[in-house]
Amino acid sequence: MTKTRTRRGKKTTAKRRGKPAATARVGAPYVTRNTTRTGGRTYSYVVLRYDEVDENGRKQPRSLLSLGSEQQVDEERAKSLADVMRDFVRPGSTMTVEELRALLGAAKPTLKILCSRQFGLRLLVEQAFADLGFKEVLAEIDSESRAQFQLERLVFGMVLQMVVSPGSKLRAAERLGDTVFYPEGDGMSVHHYYRALDLLQRHHERVEAKLRERLEAQGLEFKAKALDTTSSYFETDFDDLEWEQIAREDDPDRQVPPVVNDPPLRMRGYSKDKQPNKPQIVVEQVVSEGYVIDHQTHPGNTSDSSLLPKTAERLARLGLTDDVVLTADAGLNTARAREALSFEDVDWVMGEGRSKTKLAKEVLRCGGRFSQSPDNPDLGYRAHKRGDRLFVVRRNRAERKRELRVVDRHVAKVRKVLAESDRAEKPTSKVLTLMAHATYKRYVKRSKDDPERLVLNTKAVERAKREAGKSVISTSLLSLEPRLVDELYRLQFDVEDAFRTQKTGLNLRPIRHRRADRIKAHVLVAVMALNVTRHIERKTGMTLFRLRDLLTSITVQQVEVGGRAGVTFWQTVELSSEQKAVFKKLGFDLPLPRFQAELA
Repeated sequence: MTKTRTRRGKKTTAKRRGKPAATARVGAPYVTRNTTRTGGRTYSYVVLRYDEVDENGRKQPRSLLSLGSEQQVDEERAKSLADVMRDFVRPGSTMTVEELRALLGAAKPTLKILCSRQFGLRLLVEQAFADLGFKEVLAEIDSESRAQFQLERLVFGMVLQMVVSPGSKLRAAERLGDTVFYPEGDGMSVHHYYRALDLLQRHHERVEAKLRERLEAQGLEFKAKALDTTSSYFETDFDDLEWEQIAREDDPDRQVPPVVNDPPLRMRGYSKDKQPNKPQIVVEQVVSEGYVIDHQTHPGNTSDSSLLPKTAERLARLGLTDDVVLTADAGLNTARAREALSFEDVDWVMGEGRSKTKLAKEVLRCGGRFSQSPDNPDLGYRAHKRGDRLFVVRRNRAERKRELRVVDRHVAKVRKVLAESDRAEKPTSKVLTLMAHATYKRYVKRSKDDPERLVLNTKAVERAKREAGKSVISTSLLSLEPRLVDELYRLQFDVEDAFRTQKTGLNLRPIRHRRADRIKAHVLVAVMALNVTRHIERKTGMTLFRLRDLLTSITVQQVEVGGRAGVTFWQTVELSSEQKAVFKKLGFDLPLPRFQAELA
């Protein structure tokens, strides 16, 4: 059926949409490109078309089929279409356009991408999680507990989230599967994650025992262990004792009852996060070969000096004190701690601090030549025996230059402030700020001639310059070379790096949990995530941040072929040579190019 319309005074014959004119002829099909521009970007699509020619010889292009994006044209599909087209354009063919469309649809089913998910880091975390024994031990706990949820998959999901995209347990329940390939989380609510934390914490020591067993099977020997502590704060403004007081108050407007931990866990103490007003916990970790092989979570008001005796007893109970050396910083070095280590027959290397004890001050003042390190000409060592301890003074020339510049800067600042006002009785705001500063105040004292005047403490300046670049280490190993004592003490950097990664890379803080068991389980998950990260980093030689950048582009798409009645599968993108090298270094399997089963 046709209709006649007038355009600018001319009569033209137009076809109604979808129905060709009775006298129209169909030309040979051809492939062309359609280009569109949206949001500042240009998109090109490949389209199969034919020309419809009317009785006047005018051509009207008609689309038969879209072959998709120019970059994603399927070669196999194009070959299938070519066979159909040969029949259509063959001389004497009676095939109609409608028949052609049907054959084209049958030649290759329609293809639709349903979603895309990050996949690269998931593959590394999955295999490292199994390598370290976490998969095995959690599966055993799963079968023993007969819980109505999969503990192993839920804990894996929390570890995966910390490594790939750190966030809360609520986010893991609601959003993790939207960005990362984690089909195991479908149907899991935040309550499943909380229940998994409850069960995980009850098997804390068992999980870490399996880790040590696997690492020893891989050839690691835990001959040297480094111990240190850090703090991690909460978002709440009240500690457990304050919550206990709040719980006694009858507040009809309160919808959620406060959680009170007994004994208290969320407490204020010395904050290494620079959050003195926030409740916190103290996390103690033992690191060997870069892995956290043991950890404990303590109340936030626990002092470092009180921990080491209990730690020595616990490590002995776990069989971790045989033929080992334990290193710790100056905060853990007390007479009681050294006695506890001696009682358990544990050798130790600990920091002394330049002004913590009389013995440390004495060995710093002692004369003697420094023996140069064979590996670093800037390093030198001097040893002094005092009773049952060997003291090692370490000198670093490069560090000395840096510290001297800092001292000069501090002295210049003090001189400038005191030149403006040096009255101690009626100090200006600048003087008050100076006296409140932890470093500046050590260079200020009251004048002997005029106690109301503040003057530069020249003796403190001389001492700071004399001690610049020097540090003191002590050990129970009296015959050990000073250079080896220093190398053992440098293991403390592994613990500090572990804490730094947990806090900045894995989002250990701030903690949003309230119950003590879930707080401790949250720390355990962070420790597991750190060990998975370290396992991958050690084998690849790349940091977590570099791996995130490199592997984020490895995605997997859920593809539907033939509509809902057809087939659905996951298709992995092609990996670059650098990405393949990461899997080769780890000894891990490359991702399957196409799969249907959910990963287990």
